[in-house]
Amino acid sequence: MKASHLAAAAVVSLTLLSAPAYAATASQTFNVSATLTSLCRVNATTLGLAFTYTAFGAAQTGVAGGNVIFECTRGFGASPTVAFDTTNGGSSLTGAGATGDGMVAGLAYTMAVSAGVATAGTAATNTTVGTPTQYTYTLTGGLLANQAGDSSLATTVVRTMVVTY
Repeated sequence: MKASHLAAAAVVSLTLLSAPAYAATASQTFNVSATLTSLCRVNATTLGLAFTYTAFGAAQTGVAGGNVIFECTRGFGASPTVAFDTTNGGSSLTGAGATGDGMVAGLAYTMAVSAGVATAGTAATNTTVGTPTQYTYTLTGGLLANQAGDSSLATTVVRTMVVTY
């Protein structure tokens, strides 16, 4: 009988030693938050109006001034608006685009910038940073006909295109 009790005790001991251990878990929820300051910045620019004019010449219209690309935080409700500074001329809004005018070398010029053409950005994932939404603006300009000009005045003036978002 003692041998059978020893055998039974050995089986119980082995059973207790080989019993699976169960892990216990506890959890707590928490918030992840971020304060985002949205912005737009110039990504690429090739702007500049370069007129070649002979005094008393014909009007020049549609002179290409180049493109400027602003990249912006995704999710704006509306496209940014654009205007020109008024330091060296005028500016007026035309929807999301703008027109302006001024004087250079004694010649009256006009300029216009189109409404921004949006290219949607891509959302970030846990492995990529995503891309911004881009707005491409196209600048054009023109000169009025029959102008004498003034060779004693500056042949270059600086203008600024202002994007409001």
